[in-house]
Amino acid sequence: SLFLDSQYQGAFAVLKDNANTATERLADTLANIRLAVNEVANAAAEISTSTTDLSQRTEEQAASLAETTSSMEALSATVKKNA
Repeated sequence: SLFLDSQYQGAFAVLKDNANTATERLADTLANIRLAVNEVANAAAEISTSTTDLSQRTEEQAASLAETTSSMEALSATVKKNA
């Protein structure tokens, strides 16, 4: 950040101090925004990874359920045949 470092008197000194304070606060605000952006990006990446993992597990459970349904249908057919 650029600061005014020349020596001034009276109202110009006050103006210089206020400008330097504003510059410092703006730099702090921008640093906080950068941190927040990084945190949001990390959270979005975690959500994306979790969503992919959940999708994969859901597909695996659907396949397992289809196998179970097929086995139950075969068992039911066998029971009816033997009844």
